[in-house]
Amino acid sequence: MDGQSLNVYGASPWPDRVDRGQAMIVANQAISGKGWFELVNSLTPRLSSVMDQSSRGVVLVMLGGSADIWSDHTGAQAYTDEVTYVTNVKALATARSLGIRIVGTTTTPATLFTTAENTELLNLNTAVRNDASAAFDVKVDLWSDPRLNNPNDTTYYADGIHPTNNGIVAITELMRPGILTCMRQLGASV
Repeated sequence: MDGQSLNVYGASPWPDRVDRGQAMIVANQAISGKGWFELVNSLTPRLSSVMDQSSRGVVLVMLGGSADIWSDHTGAQAYTDEVTYVTNVKALATARSLGIRIVGTTTTPATLFTTAENTELLNLNTAVRNDASAAFDVKVDLWSDPRLNNPNDTTYYADGIHPTNNGIVAITELMRPGILTCMRQLGASV
C-alpha cells in the first residue's frame, strides 16, 4: 500500500487484513501527511525493500490524495502528481525486471476539508475514476461505498479521516477483488 496513514487509532495493520490467506506480500508504505508530489523523492528507498522480497511482482495499491488537497493542490494537480508517482514506480519495477500492477483508489471524505477542498477532492476522484493516463490496472471506488461516505460515522472513522477496524474491513473488502485480479495477472494462483 502506498499513501495514506492507515495504522493509527488501534486499527489492525493492513498486512493483517489484506494478506490473510493470500500468497502475497503486503506492506504498508504510508507516509502520514505527505502528498504524492512529496513522496516521489523518497520512492526508491521506500519501495526497493518491498520489491526485493518478491520474485513474481508487486501489486501497489495507491491510497492517498488527502494531503495533496490540504496542500492547496487542485484535484487535477493531485491526479497528475499521483500519475507521476505511478510512472516512477513502474520504472523502478522495470529496472528490476519485476512485474507490477497498480490499483488506483478514490479518496474517502474527511470532516476537516473545507467546501473548496471537498470540491477538489471530488475532482481528484473523478480523475481517478476516468484515469485518462491509464496509470491504473484496476480502479476501486472507495468514495461511493455507503459505509465510507460519511466521515462523521464513528463505526468506520476514528477521527473524521482515519478508518477504525470496521473502516479497514470495509476498505479491504472493496479492494480485495482488484488486488486478486492484479495478482492473477502477475501469475499468482489465488
